[in-house]
Amino acid sequence: MWPAIDRSAFQGVRLAVPDLAAAVGFARQVLGLGRASSEAADTQDIARFRLGAHWLAFERQSAEILPTLSSNHLATLHWRCSDLRRQRTLLTQLGFDSQDGSELDPVPPVRVVAAETGACALQWDAEAAPIGGDLPSSSGITGVVLHTRAPERVAAHWAQIFQVSVERHATGVPRLVLDRLSVQFVFADERAGGIGRITLALDDAGAVRDRAIASGTTVDGNAIAIAGLTISLANAPASAR
Repeated sequence: MWPAIDRSAFQGVRLAVPDLAAAVGFARQVLGLGRASSEAADTQDIARFRLGAHWLAFERQSAEILPTLSSNHLATLHWRCSDLRRQRTLLTQLGFDSQDGSELDPVPPVRVVAAETGACALQWDAEAAPIGGDLPSSSGITGVVLHTRAPERVAAHWAQIFQVSVERHATGVPRLVLDRLSVQFVFADERAGGIGRITLALDDAGAVRDRAIASGTTVDGNAIAIAGLTISLANAPASAR
């Protein structure tokens, strides 16, 4: 039996992009997102946008890195954790090579790269107030689909990391539910690994779809395809708006 850990709280997604300015423009003009209220972590290479209690961030990656590895494989799912030492110990016992963040951080985050997780990178930061504050909100990031060469094995590893049970999605693929985030694992070759789809619950998904069409972005139903990533749009429940 692995040592019990506090449940990780989902913070947001960081996506690698070759053109940060274009990604920022897409987030503002198409998705209609505003910059996160706390921009202390933002630099000239990272921009974060508030999405309910979560955030969506874009990170500039050099042109030398992206051609050798799918940019989606360089994505990171971020979590809050009240006991990073215990989280790090669990990862070590599971055989993961966790990495500490910068020594300049008062409490260095714990990070596991995509090569270790089999899908995308994971990072745990010290417990802190969520970006969206304490106000109830049903908008946010509600699901991700991870592309991996071994969906069943990778899902089982992630279940050990987060100490949850593997479920089965209606389509038959393995799935985990982590802090209300649906994480599905589907097969893809190695270069197509990482985050293949992300689902956003928005106050007005229809308006976002219309802006995407007007901007010339590829739209299929309620899904937007951009730079190898599919963004599914859903309306947030009206009761929590």
